Amino acid sequence: RRCSFVRSTEQQVSRMLYRLQVLRSGLLSPHFVSSLSSSSTCRSSLTREPRHTMSSGTGADPAGAILDACHFAAEKHITQRRKGDGAPYINHPIGVAHILWKEGSVRDVEVLQAAVLHDTVEDTETTFAELEARFGARVRSLVAEVSDNKKLTKVERKKYQVEHAGQSSEGARLIKLADKLYNCRDLLSVPPRGWSLARIQGYFVWSRKVIEALYGTNEALEELHRQLWTQNITWEGVAQPIIPDGDREQLLKDYYHSLVNVDD
Repeated sequence: RRCSFVRSTEQQVSRMLYRLQVLRSGLLSPHFVSSLSSSSTCRSSLTREPRHTMSSGTGADPAGAILDACHFAAEKHITQRRKGDGAPYINHPIGVAHILWKEGSVRDVEVLQAAVLHDTVEDTETTFAELEARFGARVRSLVAEVSDNKKLTKVERKKYQVEHAGQSSEGARLIKLADKLYNCRDLLSVPPRGWSLARIQGYFVWSRKVIEALYGTNEALEELHRQLWTQNITWEGVAQPIIPDGDREQLLKDYYHSLVNVDD
């Protein structure tokens, strides 16, 4: 009975995250998406043995717990847009949770909730107390671990991530892996307006430094990062390496220097 319940729950969560991912594109209606609940795409995410199992702290309705986090985050981010394509900001946290589930085989519901909520305190008026009251102490703690301290300068925040990433809990490391993967894919496909090639390459150099500090957390997500680092970006009609040749430590220093007068 226990195994049947877990399989049923994983199917519910997988279908829900898939529907949310499709809806984020704005191309399909909810009515059509509902017909996809038994599709091979939904089932495919269940064929791999999960690396990170369901947390027992979410009660008997993990799908509802994740959906509650999505609803909360959507309300908090309702007026915000992504820098690159101007898409609704909620696309990002839902996308991070989807990467964890589909590509990282993560089945820890509190980690998935925290992934959806990971920018609510950093980028909205949400408080940690509010998160704990609604989602519990562990979700609050995970969000705290992955939130930047806005009292620090932009450069100080970047350096802090490099220096402290490897000291995070496993759940926080998973979220960091998926968050950086989503952001790096975005940079390749839709660079933010006003970003230079050097800034994009600098972000990848910095991101690689953070990801390397997280090695040993989730091999599937780490390999996806390594594949990204070998790609080129087309800039003014010319293919450029996403991580240029040269001394990476110097490239990192140059990136930090370029951010001194940059607004968030």
